[in-house]
Amino acid sequence: MEYWAFAVYGVVAVWVCYKLGHVLYQTGFHLLYDVFEHKKAWVPPINNILLCGFYQVNIGLAILYFRFQEPLYTMLAVVEFLTVKLGGLLLLIGGMHTFNVLFFFVLKWYYFAVKDIVNN
Repeated sequence: MEYWAFAVYGVVAVWVCYKLGHVLYQTGFHLLYDVFEHKKAWVPPINNILLCGFYQVNIGLAILYFRFQEPLYTMLAVVEFLTVKLGGLLLLIGGMHTFNVLFFFVLKWYYFAVKDIVNN
């Protein structure tokens, strides 16, 4: 039963990281174009770097978070293992995404603040 839980966790964790990375890559262009409106040529390379880093960090976290504590004898233990591990992984991914979005909004705010100071 443990191998089945490990296989389900691995497949779901990799699939979630891939799908979420793909969606964030596609929609991230709009945010990056808004932030880097003065340097539009920077957007595709920055978005590619962010995607690569997203995959590396999240697959690494999924593997690191895979640590196993107790034997899984019952189906309830398997479900508890999967919900705790996948829920924790999604919480970490959500926190990292929120930090990235806030970072780019602060970067845009800083750019406009400096631009206003220089123009005045």
